[in-house]
Amino acid sequence: MNVITFSFVNSNLNDFQMETKQTLVSSFEDLSNELIYEIFEYMNVIHVYDIFAHLNRRFNVLIMKSNFPIKLHLSSMSKSALERFNNNFIQSNVCRIRSMFIFNEFMLNQNSPFSCQLIEFERIETLNINILFKDLVKIVEQLSYLSQLSSLVINCLDDVKDNISSIYLKIFSLIKLKSCKLTLTEYLLSNLELPFCTNPSSSIEHLVITNTIYVEIVKNLLSYMPCLRNVFLNFDDHRVNQTPVHSISLEHLTNLSLNVRMFEVHRIEQMLRDCCRTLQTFRLRTASFRDYQCMNANRWQQLIQSYLLNLRIFDVQFHLFITDPSEYVQIKNEIDQFQTSFWTQRKWFFSYENFDEGKFIFYSKRSYKYKLLL
Repeated sequence: MNVITFSFVNSNLNDFQMETKQTLVSSFEDLSNELIYEIFEYMNVIHVYDIFAHLNRRFNVLIMKSNFPIKLHLSSMSKSALERFNNNFIQSNVCRIRSMFIFNEFMLNQNSPFSCQLIEFERIETLNINILFKDLVKIVEQLSYLSQLSSLVINCLDDVKDNISSIYLKIFSLIKLKSCKLTLTEYLLSNLELPFCTNPSSSIEHLVITNTIYVEIVKNLLSYMPCLRNVFLNFDDHRVNQTPVHSISLEHLTNLSLNVRMFEVHRIEQMLRDCCRTLQTFRLRTASFRDYQCMNANRWQQLIQSYLLNLRIFDVQFHLFITDPSEYVQIKNEIDQFQTSFWTQRKWFFSYENFDEGKFIFYSKRSYKYKLLL
């Protein structure tokens, strides 16, 4: 058998070490293009342009003439700086922009380069904007031209006075939209009147609506989005005139989070039975009220055993307002029912706190930090 061995004389080893040290990167410019692009990912493209675009020819080419996708984050710029950046960089790189975050009001007003040119950014995949109502309708009209748009966040900076239903419908019609977060209004809840959708085509999988809507319209709202997987809603259950609703089945829905102002248990039960049987995670937070039915452990147990067979996380916060001290006895009896084997075997544990002025909170232990942050 031939054996190959390697040996170094001390002097040769020292030469080898010195040569190795000389090959180590000694400056930022020695990095490869790939590594530099990775670093740029963590920086605002405005800063990248200001610092590197005019540094030397190599960096000018990397920033101005490559195919590297751009994440455009416009937060705090003066009008003059925005116009200069738009003329010198944005307009010549529109096809590279994949995401846009706009947080200044004036950037979407009639004097801004973005007010009528959003349609030009046809390759945008992610759009996050803060916008005044007077500009909202105009912007929503242009969204249908963004054929690659998959993630949308809209935060309306003032109250939506009308056309709110048409705004929702236009958003639901976006063909590639997967994730949607909307904060449109806290004013005139009754403005949202959506018909039930019998032929849904929306591709939305993740939906967050932070403004309040009526529970009566929730099913109609969800009927447009058969692919839903994760939903967060704020709704109000206090309405005198109730209209019949259709039943829907959201076969992909696994996570549902609800913040409720006014609360009737049977309305939540009906929603869960009709369209949420595939749930794995259910979170429910209620505002202060006096309906103890929300703490009926046997009622929740029957619902879960009959309809929510895949449920793994049951995370609740019930905020009660107690005026009569004798009511604490009834509440304590309800709390004891949440200590049975049905709950403990699933590792669903609960606790409660008393506050001044009759305020009482019953909550899942694992949601304690969440409760404090609200």
